[in-house]
Amino acid sequence: MLSANYPKMDLGRSLVGKIPSVPLACASFIREDSMEQFIETFCQHHVSQLTVAKEQMGTIRRYFPPLHRYTLAEITPLIVTAWFHNIGKHSHSQANKCLSILRTMFERAREWRLFTGENPAQHVRKYPRQERERFVTPEEMPRLQWALSREYEDTQCFFLLCLLVGCRRGEALTVKWADLDAARSTWRKPLTKTKRTHLVPIPRTLLDRLLALPRRNEYVFASDKGHWSPTLTFNRWAMIRRIAGLPDVTIHDLRRTCCSWLAIHGENMAVISKGVLNHTTLANTGIYTRLNVSPVMQALEANSVRMLGER
Repeated sequence: MLSANYPKMDLGRSLVGKIPSVPLACASFIREDSMEQFIETFCQHHVSQLTVAKEQMGTIRRYFPPLHRYTLAEITPLIVTAWFHNIGKHSHSQANKCLSILRTMFERAREWRLFTGENPAQHVRKYPRQERERFVTPEEMPRLQWALSREYEDTQCFFLLCLLVGCRRGEALTVKWADLDAARSTWRKPLTKTKRTHLVPIPRTLLDRLLALPRRNEYVFASDKGHWSPTLTFNRWAMIRRIAGLPDVTIHDLRRTCCSWLAIHGENMAVISKGVLNHTTLANTGIYTRLNVSPVMQALEANSVRMLGER
């Protein structure tokens, strides 16, 4: 029986860079080796291609070691269920995220002809998702703006990008100078969660501040190793929301705040859904938003004035 008391997980262990340099088609040895070795392959050939690669690798390092001692063929739905609920004792959202990653692992294993059985994670039920409705209210916005004003310029720009444009944290982390069009005041996201590009206007006041940031590499929010890490943004946001007295507001709530303010002030739902959020719904009206970004530009410009108190 699988023990519920897993050993302490090593958060610092790297899962990439150790895989033998052989073609995937010749890597049949993984079938008889541990899950740990397959995870290295998965990180190198799948996760590394994602816009959220750093974050997903961190999740894998933290939560997947209990599965290392098994082979792909040995992992059963019962083992997956026990592992899933053990994570769920601490966080339902993290457990659901890990289950999704594991499902993808087995799908890639089948595509790479390293596994031929049924996906053991496929029929394990996720925890019910609790829909969040939290956003920064008009009464709270001055406190948030005051707390942001105490930070360095690049930190202000990062969170204002999430707030004023309604982008995802991962999208803001990976924005490149080449993605910004100063003449048109737009940002072309080359790859989004919906697997398609997204052209979104940036309020001019914010774009000018972004373009004034120092250029250290191809990323707007640059670090010595590329772009900022998710951990850095979480730590900086924890300080900002504590100073603002908004302990329950998450970074993703800034995206919801942008769209909530737009909706409250009567902006068109097609503009919000397609133009700002890049959702796949409202397909019949969304095509006009993609062809003409002017309504989105006007909506985001007006929203930035409301939030920042500019005239």
